[in-house]
Amino acid sequence: VDLILASGVLAANDVCHRVDLPKPVIAPFVLDPQIQGISLENGTSGVRNLSFVTFPADIQRDLEIFREIASFDRLAILHSAVIREAIPEFYDNILRNTQDLDIRIDFVPVETSITPVLESLPDDVEAVYVAPLLGLREGEFEVLVQGLIQRRLPSFSVLGTREAEQGILVGMAPDFNVPRLARRVALNVQRILLGEDPSTFQVVFTREERLTINMSTAR
Repeated sequence: VDLILASGVLAANDVCHRVDLPKPVIAPFVLDPQIQGISLENGTSGVRNLSFVTFPADIQRDLEIFREIASFDRLAILHSAVIREAIPEFYDNILRNTQDLDIRIDFVPVETSITPVLESLPDDVEAVYVAPLLGLREGEFEVLVQGLIQRRLPSFSVLGTREAEQGILVGMAPDFNVPRLARRVALNVQRILLGEDPSTFQVVFTREERLTINMSTAR
């Protein structure tokens, strides 16, 4: 084995917390190194044999923009139950990073079905922030969108444009550029095989911003 590709959010979190990596590792899906407690030194991992790719969302900025569009004081964050179980500190750090906004936040885990999620939303929740929902069954996202519209709950998608086009009210990120990410990973593989040190590779994948509002949902 010449190198290891840790493809997935949970695999990336695992390898990035290991002390000793005897083989070069590339982890393409680090959500946010600061929130996950992953080493980041001058834009690189700084860890022997480790290179990752991260495209962190600025949750505080997302919520500030969201509040300009829809006033709220209590927010539900819908998140993948799998990620919450594997990386509990991720959500604890979100609370710390957003405490200056004076918003009450409820974390609502999502597994494969949306119906129990909608039933569990507190009655006084005023808005919903939708994180990437891993493992959701086909067709369930549409159930979520229609359920939020029926309850007149404004919603914000971390993934941005694609989910806004599907009915979420607001998104700030353009469509995720999978080919660009694939090229970055391929180039990093090539550099490792040519003898470069992966701990020196730049890891931040710049997140562009483009405000998208679904006017049908707004109406």
